[in-house]
Amino acid sequence: TLVVDEKSQAPAQGKCLAFGSEKGVDYSVTDAGPIYPGVHFIRTAAMLTTNVIVFIDQIEADAPHTFDLAYHQVGTWENLPEGQAWLSKKGDGYKYFTDANVRKVDGDELSLTTKVKENWNARITLAETSPTEVVTGYGIWKTTEDKVPMVVQRRHAQRTAYVWAVSLD
Repeated sequence: TLVVDEKSQAPAQGKCLAFGSEKGVDYSVTDAGPIYPGVHFIRTAAMLTTNVIVFIDQIEADAPHTFDLAYHQVGTWENLPEGQAWLSKKGDGYKYFTDANVRKVDGDELSLTTKVKENWNARITLAETSPTEVVTGYGIWKTTEDKVPMVVQRRHAQRTAYVWAVSLD
């Protein structure tokens, strides 16, 4: 989910720009539609294998904003790198983001692991394409009492591209 300036998205109808398969890679390219005034959000998702999906999220706005790219993953966090306590303005859904810690991407990428169940870990890998604050904690799932790992990639920009992947094995 893309969040701009810690405000909820407006209802919008997105559209599929491309969908297909090439050289064994299934992909889709979607436009989120008018979710925020002056913000254009295009997501490309490519399934490299049955267990690895790569995302490229491109955002362009008419002015600089704070962009939060949020992702929920079933399970519990495992061996998170050191971070510092993080507090948001507690607007909209952020009030449900608990045990949050922030860290900078150190180097070209940051990998985060969740334990889905015994003998099954999933990994989220974030590529640094520009300065990024990475906030991890627990967000809501089916109810406000149901908590799951959540990661937010925060950037201050007018235009940016997030490159990240989820690996189930």
